[in-house]
Amino acid sequence: MITKLSHLFGGEEWVKGGGGNTSCKVDGRLYVKPSGTTLKGLSPWSFVVMDRQELSKLDSLVPDPDSSRREAQVKAAMEKATLPDVPGRASVEAPLHNSFQATYVVHTHPTFVNGMTCSLQGAEVCSKLFPDSLWVEYIDPGFTLCRVVGERLKDYREKHGREPELLFLENHGVFVATSSPERMEELHNQMRETLTKAYETSVIDLTIKETAPGNGLSADAGNLISALEELGQTSNWIILHGKMDGPEGPFSPDHIVYMKSFPFRGTPSKEGLEAYQNQYGCLPRIIITDHGTIACGKTQREANLAMDLFRDACEILALSKAFGGPQLLGDEFRAFIENWEVESYRAKQMS
Repeated sequence: MITKLSHLFGGEEWVKGGGGNTSCKVDGRLYVKPSGTTLKGLSPWSFVVMDRQELSKLDSLVPDPDSSRREAQVKAAMEKATLPDVPGRASVEAPLHNSFQATYVVHTHPTFVNGMTCSLQGAEVCSKLFPDSLWVEYIDPGFTLCRVVGERLKDYREKHGREPELLFLENHGVFVATSSPERMEELHNQMRETLTKAYETSVIDLTIKETAPGNGLSADAGNLISALEELGQTSNWIILHGKMDGPEGPFSPDHIVYMKSFPFRGTPSKEGLEAYQNQYGCLPRIIITDHGTIACGKTQREANLAMDLFRDACEILALSKAFGGPQLLGDEFRAFIENWEVESYRAKQMS
């Protein structure tokens, strides 16, 4: 059943690329999606199997104050909890899944949800639209997030005598937890209908500002390829699109992983790309010129993902206007994702 649920919520409406994760609990074991794989591509034999009792020992772990050493601690503990001869690497959010009592947990990043979670009024709107849910402010993914959510779930259970079926993470996405597959589908449908209605009743224009590709876009692409080759990047895939009204920075971890934090704006040149690389430590995946938008990558899949995530960011930007406007990730949060080994691993699995 968890495979079926993974496929059901693995479409582009719910996740992009290798985003999102799913799990189920059976006889003291947690079956959880491997990191860097797609929900649509999972089979019953794909899931990483973990000992729940061993995994729960993370709750009492004394974390190293250094973030790199702390994540190494957690990685070692998760490997110890993973059953032998199990393929793949467990999702870094496995301890969070384990914190829920519900049998099934599905975590996705729908655009219509992130229009709320990535908005300035997200927490306030969430409390009105989903009064029985749990909202958690943005926290760096990994051990810190898992521990905080575990504590919040415990507090919620003590206060309400049950746990929330919906958990919204600011600038991230949503967890849905239940012990019935039928209830899982019902909750997702209700969530979509509630937010869709809120957007439809907004008096603000929530459409993406988009133009058709201009005549000079092909020349811009040629300049980009030449500039990349001058910088030693000789294998590149290029995708062209019309110009879209995109955000000035990243909304969520997935946007950073697949399209980088910031687009390059202007006519691409060797000097311009070098300046971008010196400022951000990488070459851009999204280039916005006067004539349109270009996505580039070392593989076709990488370029496609960059364009998909950029369009997703443009849609979130538009939808967030219904709830006070966009809220981007701050520099400190952004830097953590950019330098996090776990996200580097996930990106490589999808390239």
